[in-house]
Amino acid sequence: MATGLAVTDVAESDIFRGTNTSAESGWAINGACHPSLNLTINARGDVFPCCAGVDQTDGLALWNIKTTPLEHIVKAMNGSKLYRELVFRGVSSFAPLLLAAGIPLREQYTGICEFCYDIFSRPEAAKVVLDRFDNEAKEVIEALLKSLSSSERSMVQA
Repeated sequence: MATGLAVTDVAESDIFRGTNTSAESGWAINGACHPSLNLTINARGDVFPCCAGVDQTDGLALWNIKTTPLEHIVKAMNGSKLYRELVFRGVSSFAPLLLAAGIPLREQYTGICEFCYDIFSRPEAAKVVLDRFDNEAKEVIEALLKSLSSSERSMVQA
């Protein structure tokens, strides 16, 4: 799996890659990572849902134990639509979003972990994914605020 230093220090000929075609989705890097997750804290204190490469990126470093208590981080991770999408639907669910944004993807990956590392190690790719979920959250909050009475809205905004 080419993540971290293996991206630059291992010869491409030493990495086995499958094809990314599937009759069902057009993208064979399918599968979700929830059966094998291990909460990971890297040396900088950044917290990630796994230890298979994404913990070596800045793109998914949303929380840090030096600034936020771990119990708050875990609660936020559990409630995050981004993390739920990644964990339960899989990183391949981000492929159409990235391709629509003009972000190039390789034709082959060793699996979902390498694909996830590739996305979140590239700032432009990570931004597309993060912005989608950030905008979605803002839309939900705006819709909730619109549903409140003016006095309720004033209390929330205060």
